[in-house]
Amino acid sequence: MLRLKVIILAMAILLAGAYAEAAGRTIKLIIDNKPVVADPGPIMSDGRVFVPIRFVADELGAGVQWDEQNNAVIISRQQGVSYLKGHNHAPDGAAAGIMSNLIRTADLKNMLDDDGDGDLADFRQGHSSGDDITNDPLVVDIRKQADYDAGHIPGAIWMAGAENMAEEDNVEKLNIILSEHVKSGGQKEIVLYCNTGNTSGLVAGVLGAKGLPVKSMMYGFDIAWSGTKSADSAIRANMEDSGGNTIECGG
Repeated sequence: MLRLKVIILAMAILLAGAYAEAAGRTIKLIIDNKPVVADPGPIMSDGRVFVPIRFVADELGAGVQWDEQNNAVIISRQQGVSYLKGHNHAPDGAAAGIMSNLIRTADLKNMLDDDGDGDLADFRQGHSSGDDITNDPLVVDIRKQADYDAGHIPGAIWMAGAENMAEEDNVEKLNIILSEHVKSGGQKEIVLYCNTGNTSGLVAGVLGAKGLPVKSMMYGFDIAWSGTKSADSAIRANMEDSGGNTIECGG
């Protein structure tokens, strides 16, 4: 319990320091007296500075979850240990509310591949049309565009990098794209993903505060989807390149 309080206090100090740095210069992120570089780093929105709390928690060996039912951020050393061992799942016995703003990578894959043929989101033109769009969220890749072009979740869109997603023009654009997605029969929900889940968790918090129905894909593309970074239960599902060509991952 004492360790948890220390972690929370450290994050409060970091946030205060980041806010002071925000006026006209680069915001530094220092954890345990060590400068660290997050991708992206702290961002400012509406006069407030947001730091990537999941990234900070990982650096401190902890995990962070959002408990919607109790309107609380939960930081746990136990979850951090589980994550550092590469587990791509929620802790056993976790309350449903804690996981309400996260989505398991395997669950997202199953939504996009209702018929289980490995052709994800294949209701699109040129595919077999076996999948059902009605349970599909709008999937948004917030990595760098070069990463998206090289390989992304089939059906996912790219509109801006993570550091620009909270800009008012992009929030408005995202609302429009979500509305079009719903008109096409899709679910009124956005799922963001980044490389490891750290950045998407931060951006999901920012966009959620702006009223968007948004979730973050747990542990991100590199760890949980493609398995290019260490994970003991990556799904290694198929990807697409910028031309819509399938990239088989052998999962």
